[in-house]
Amino acid sequence: AKISDLFSYLDAHYGERFSRQVRDQITKEIVPFLILVNDTTCRSTFDMDTPLNDGDDVTIMIPFDGG
Repeated sequence: AKISDLFSYLDAHYGERFSRQVRDQITKEIVPFLILVNDTTCRSTFDMDTPLNDGDDVTIMIPFDGG
């Protein structure tokens, strides 16, 4: 499996609740953010083909606004 497969699963499982966090609401394209796979940094806009293995730790680091 790849990161893109995980995102497809999360889209199907969580629907709009997930999609609105990771996709531009107009274009529906994935927005830039970081994904850690076993503490290795991957970028949402370039590294979605990164392979995943059973037992990998995946952290999705979605940017947020505030102060």
